[in-house]
Amino acid sequence: MLVATKSTTMASRRRFLFRLLFAIYVMSTTVLGYNPGTSWRNNYAFAALKEDGTVAAWGDSDFGGSGVPSGLSGVKTIYSTGSAFAALKEDGTVAAWGSSSYGGSGVLSGLSGVQAIYSNYGAFAALKEDGTVAAWGRSDKGGDGVPEGLSGVKTIYST
Repeated sequence: MLVATKSTTMASRRRFLFRLLFAIYVMSTTVLGYNPGTSWRNNYAFAALKEDGTVAAWGDSDFGGSGVPSGLSGVKTIYSTGSAFAALKEDGTVAAWGSSSYGGSGVLSGLSGVQAIYSNYGAFAALKEDGTVAAWGRSDKGGDGVPEGLSGVKTIYST
């Protein structure tokens, strides 16, 4: 006969809590598409930044798994929405590919002086060196709703 002691009961509770929290984390990162502490992940493709500043992509071609802009080089960082990628280049310009509805195209013509890119599930926002913001992607996700005259911005947050 197994007798439950206080220590075995506490251990069981801790194991149960750990499993519950782990299940919640797995669901949030795989089902909901949210990865805490990073930008949004692409749900259908991967993009890799290589040491030489070029990019390789694979996965669903409709969502950025192929279609990396020809000759793309000098990339500093890659960002993603749920279905597109944006690459911030060392010279402050931006290239994007993937689903046009999610920011894979539509980068504002002449966009330069970008210091960082932020993203949510459906849009990108570029913070420029002069403190202004440019956005593209789904309009219902903020892709074209930057408040007129917004300036003096030092960082952007997304939900």
